Amino acid sequence: MTRLQQKMTRKLPSIGCSSMYDNESGILHISRNNAPVCRLLPDGNYTYRSEEYQTEEQDEAFLKVEDMIDSTKEYISAYENAPQFEIEGIRDYRKLAEFGGVVFGAKDMGKYGFQFSSWFKTYGGIGATIQCACTLGDYSFDYDYSKKSFALRSGLVDRNRQFSNKQLEDIYRCLGYAKDANFNLTYDQESAIEKLMGKIESILPYVRDNPEYVFEPSEDGGDIRELAVLENRFIDVDELNFLAKYLDSFTDSQVTQFRAA
Repeated sequence: MTRLQQKMTRKLPSIGCSSMYDNESGILHISRNNAPVCRLLPDGNYTYRSEEYQTEEQDEAFLKVEDMIDSTKEYISAYENAPQFEIEGIRDYRKLAEFGGVVFGAKDMGKYGFQFSSWFKTYGGIGATIQCACTLGDYSFDYDYSKKSFALRSGLVDRNRQFSNKQLEDIYRCLGYAKDANFNLTYDQESAIEKLMGKIESILPYVRDNPEYVFEPSEDGGDIRELAVLENRFIDVDELNFLAKYLDSFTDSQVTQFRAA
């Protein structure tokens, strides 16, 4: 069994799937509720037969498995091609990346999976003897979380461009108002708003068709409660564009992580 197949065998139950390894062919058969989903080959490729797909549940399972395989292949490939750290305290990790005085590493812990972490590099010593050390490790078995943590800690991604659930709720209300208040929007403008609202709904499903997050104009035309969040605040269109593109790039596992934040 390959390293990828081993890791997938361990991770598949988390998305409701199971697997069976064929020693003769080296193929890992993946299923859900005894219905076939796909086959993971020894070379890392995966296949499926369309005639075996009978339910939407199988289709949904395949998308989740596909995303998990691709993510796992990504960090296994990075790990296998990465050098070992030569810094005391993390020599058993391999160096995946470094930026802004922060390093990102991974460690294969066998049946427990991979552990990832990012650390801040520090330097110290006496005289001409300078030693490098790493501190404040952020350890996790979640690759997507660890990548995001490294990006934020190192400055690759600006923390000010990250949105909390509350901020997304406020944006959703305002987008709903802009869409429904008859501002003579063009077709492209309305489509862009609907697409962004759809992305927010995929991350925060509870806002969909929820009166608490739907704009309802007052009969007297007075102050609009949903727009109170904008009072004395500057809204940067570039940030909204960034949000749309950022949400559009989310994998299933990143969406799950975001929902849990």
